[in-house]
Amino acid sequence: MVLDTQRVHAAAGVPASTTGRAPAKRVPGRKRGLAVDVLGLVIAVAVLAANAHDNTAGIALLDDLRTRISELQARLREAETHLEHLAITRKTVTGLADRSPAAPPDLPEHPDYPRILGVFNDATSPLRARNVCEDLNHELLPKNIEGTRAKLKRLVKLGILTEADTGSFTRKQ
Repeated sequence: MVLDTQRVHAAAGVPASTTGRAPAKRVPGRKRGLAVDVLGLVIAVAVLAANAHDNTAGIALLDDLRTRISELQARLREAETHLEHLAITRKTVTGLADRSPAAPPDLPEHPDYPRILGVFNDATSPLRARNVCEDLNHELLPKNIEGTRAKLKRLVKLGILTEADTGSFTRKQ
């Protein structure tokens, strides 16, 4: 950080209370003090009467910087506290998400699937494909039973049903 001062002439309408005459100059003016960083970007500015000593400008700049540093430290503490709360919230939400049941998979678009699940919702024991066909009022033809068995196997793969024994299906608990 670099501190520097510069004297400037005051405009004609500037109040005399905010200007002064530099010891070596006879023109009224002001003294401008700047604090810049290593890139030359202005950090703080102080404007004083031209007759003020350079140390006075330096003290005013440093007081301003101390105030800003205190404000920034307070904001940093607030941001760190907020970050800690976000980390706790994330941990809590992640823990809850791990415990929550997975969303049921989407059923295939065939109209029999909701009806099949309705049959299993009313069932008290494992069902075979033939029993499901009877409950759906399908003709008990091999093609209908095999089609229903294929649908039941697909529901097993989706995790909705389980195959208790070979050919016996129940609703997954």
